[in-house]
Amino acid sequence: AVDIGASKIKAMVLDITGEKPKLVAAGITPTPANALKNNQVANASALGAAIRSLLDSNDISLSKVVFSIPGPNVFTKRVTTATVPAKELDSTIRFEAGNYIPHNINDVYLDYQVVKSNSNSTMEVLLIAVKNDVVDGFVNVMQEAGLTPGIADVDFFALENMFAMNYPESLN
Repeated sequence: AVDIGASKIKAMVLDITGEKPKLVAAGITPTPANALKNNQVANASALGAAIRSLLDSNDISLSKVVFSIPGPNVFTKRVTTATVPAKELDSTIRFEAGNYIPHNINDVYLDYQVVKSNSNSTMEVLLIAVKNDVVDGFVNVMQEAGLTPGIADVDFFALENMFAMNYPESLN
């Protein structure tokens, strides 16, 4: 996984084959000056080179990578909509999202998670949208580093998932 922050770039490798994830390798390096502006990629080649150097200097071997998108670039909205059959869910959510997302639906990467199905024929859905150019900028950085982008996750959702995985008793 790679996280590009305003001041530091972090990388880590986890072995997830066992009962609990195991840290295999990790490293940290400064983010190149002016490589990010307003949480968006401003210099993909400088970031890519910094990531490649970080991986090489810490003997981190990756090909496919999970990377994070900074929360300020992400639009999230919890909405209630009519319950629909699974085969209609994608098209229904995409249509409904147009009512809530402040950008043209064709200009964003859109994802969603059904959070709750209510007994009154409605469901609560968490919409997540990120402008295409923001995601594409981070994808370009990973490619510049010689990596294959796998999953893009929102930084604060990744942190929440890590906490839930490591401290499941706190969720009760």
